[in-house]
Amino acid sequence: MALPGKRATLAGLALLLAVAAVGPAAAADSAAYRRLNVGLATQHVLPRYEALAGATAILDREAAAFCTAPGAAGLDGLRGRFRDALAAWMGVQHLRFGPVQFLLRYDRFAFWPDKRNTGGRHLNKLLAERDPAALEARAFARGSVAVQGFTALERLLFGKDATALAGADEAAAFRCRVLRTIAGNLAQMSSGTLDGWRNGEGAYLRILEAPGEDNAYYRDDKEATLDFFKAFHGSLQMIADLKLARPLGGEAAKAKPRRAEFWRSESALANIQANLRALDDLYGGAAGFSTFVIAVAGDDALDQALRAGLKAALSAAGEIEPPLSAALGDAGERPKVERLLAEVRGLQALATERLAAALDIPVGFNAFDGD
Repeated sequence: MALPGKRATLAGLALLLAVAAVGPAAAADSAAYRRLNVGLATQHVLPRYEALAGATAILDREAAAFCTAPGAAGLDGLRGRFRDALAAWMGVQHLRFGPVQFLLRYDRFAFWPDKRNTGGRHLNKLLAERDPAALEARAFARGSVAVQGFTALERLLFGKDATALAGADEAAAFRCRVLRTIAGNLAQMSSGTLDGWRNGEGAYLRILEAPGEDNAYYRDDKEATLDFFKAFHGSLQMIADLKLARPLGGEAAKAKPRRAEFWRSESALANIQANLRALDDLYGGAAGFSTFVIAVAGDDALDQALRAGLKAALSAAGEIEPPLSAALGDAGERPKVERLLAEVRGLQALATERLAAALDIPVGFNAFDGD
């Protein structure tokens, strides 16, 4: 457990049976956990936050250029840059610890799920009041988290009033100012998160490298590994519970397509694929869990099962005809979505029952709690 300062489907059964005969992992020394943590930080975390910082910087520049000369063609291009930046966010969405938790950044990046339409209400209020002071960087960052990130930007770019951005009246001009403010905020948060990981004496990378009694976040290396495991397990839980099961409903007639993540931009399926690719790298990348599972835990069968499960989930996602919101109620596509859900649930069960044991870490936690 971190210090106070820190912030069975058939597919699953098949995976579990494949490794059921494997015993618990032998205890590993601190050096093995530290190598794993530092390797993941430098080869998985940092490159992905660099990609996010780059993509949001481009989005910020494109938003500024668009608002200088708004038009239909420019709007299409800006939508493309939005999808690029969103894909980069999906590549780090599983990382709910570290600098992304500082200053409420995680929720400010994307306020979702938004069960009470808080983002819609607050964005409409912002647009209606047209208060320039509310868009000043400091005031905006301290305002409603629901209008500061990708979810609010999607409403502006893909909502029913999106074409108003290309207008020439005062309302359109202020709408464009809101768009630029959100894009700038995303770029600032991205660069700030990356800087928090790698720069200065308080860099989070240094925190991972030196756990101990004087470390406000980790007393030992295994606690840091737990955060990475929670990122893996928690992302599977988010995909299964929120991105698939919630919009699926119990049957086709009860599907809720508007519960799909970023349904307005038809990005829900691409988001899941980006999440799964990130998890595939977190587990099987050059610095991923796989090396530890094989070399330290000595659990080759588990490694093969997890690799196969991730491959199967990515394959299942690739078979669905986008957009996901339409596939949910389609007689031919819905079974493919259900298969994807089964594969993800199987991976989630395998992580809970076997990967946690291989890493010798506890599983009694809330996977969505990155603190």
